Amino acid sequence: MENLGNRYQVAYEVQLNPFGNTSGGWDELDETSRLRVNLLASMPLKIGLGSLQLADTFDFSPVINLKKGSIERGQLVLSASNAFPIQGDLELILMDAQHNVVTSIAGDKPLISATFGNWVPEKQVFVADSKILFNLNKDQVVDLERVHYVCVRSTFSTPNQLGQNEPCAIPNAAFLGIKLAVKFTYNTEL
Repeated sequence: MENLGNRYQVAYEVQLNPFGNTSGGWDELDETSRLRVNLLASMPLKIGLGSLQLADTFDFSPVINLKKGSIERGQLVLSASNAFPIQGDLELILMDAQHNVVTSIAGDKPLISATFGNWVPEKQVFVADSKILFNLNKDQVVDLERVHYVCVRSTFSTPNQLGQNEPCAIPNAAFLGIKLAVKFTYNTEL
């Protein structure tokens, strides 16, 4: 990676003795003089991704009471607001208290890139909202009682409008917000 562009624009202004002769004639620079410069630089980030894998783990302990019925099936629903021009395939890895894998579930569709989203004027970015479903069978639902952590593993890419990966600029206000919810089909005996 590098952060060097092929063109730079620099502007500066130097004034010697702008307030008149207040320094006793010492208003000159020579080879032993020290000149301090404060530099403010804006270096926009432009990256291209092809199958970059990232993972993040967080606490997840659903409370399930199976004493009065049974859960036939369930879904983990990941709602995401993405302001990055990056799309991704997501997988949830459910882990026990010792971080051992209990089960893993692939999402039903990818995280949508902001490239295909809508302009949000108050945030000054394009945002794409996604709802990704992770379907659980009956055995996986029963295993949820052992789950203490969930790892979201993502495989990211930067597709253009034609679906080809290419470098793209990352907006200053880019963000990725996610929420994870649980949805069950519950049978109870009366």
